[in-house]
Amino acid sequence: MKKINLKISAIIISGFILFSCNTSTPLTEQKPTFDSMSASLPVEDNVDRDDVFNYTNTSLASDQEFVRAEKFSNDSIEDTFTVILPKGAITKTKTTLIVSSKSGKIIYQHIFSTTELINEYDLGAIKTDKEMMDYIITKAGDVIGKGLVDLNTISDNDYLAIATKEAFTNYDLFMDMRAKGRRLLNYTLNLENHYYLGYSDKDKKVVTIIECC
Repeated sequence: MKKINLKISAIIISGFILFSCNTSTPLTEQKPTFDSMSASLPVEDNVDRDDVFNYTNTSLASDQEFVRAEKFSNDSIEDTFTVILPKGAITKTKTTLIVSSKSGKIIYQHIFSTTELINEYDLGAIKTDKEMMDYIITKAGDVIGKGLVDLNTISDNDYLAIATKEAFTNYDLFMDMRAKGRRLLNYTLNLENHYYLGYSDKDKKVVTIIECC
C-alpha cells in the first residue's frame, strides 16, 4: 500500500510541475524607444491581439488637410509641409505627405496607405469607429505637428545620439545640419518604420539621414 501511495504522489507532483511549466508567461521582445519620437512608438508589449479594434468599417466623411510652414531647407525661408488625408474607408485610401519650397517645388513626397498611420499597440484603447476616426486624424496631423525636430534638443538616449557613424546613410549631412541648426523631419509608420530625413543642398531635395528598425 505504501508503494502505491508513493507512486500516486510522484505522479501528482510530476503533473503539477509540467502544468506550471506550460502556463508560465513567455518572454516578450523589448521595443526600442527614442526620445524624439516617443509619442509614435509602441507603448505596450502585452496587448491581446484578439482584443484590438477592427477598423475595416472606419471611414472618414471628409478630406482632412494639415499645413505647416517652417524653416527647413533654408536658414531664412520657410518651406511648406502638407499632409493630405482623404475621405473614405481608411483601408482603401492613401495619405500624402508633401514638402515644398517657397517657389512651389516639391522637395519631398511620400504616399502611403492610410492604415500605416496606425500604431497597433494603440488599438486596445479604441472601441468605436468614431474613436478610430479621431485617432487617424490626430496621427496624420502629428506627422508634421510633432515630426519636425530641433537637433539641439536630442537627448543622450536618443537613437541619433547613440547610433554609430557607420549606421548613418548620410552622416555628413547630419553633421552639416547640426552645424547650421537645421531641423530634422522624423515620423513613424507601421509601428517601427522610422523616417529620419534632412534637406540636402547637394541633391536639392529631402533625403534619408539614417534608417531605423
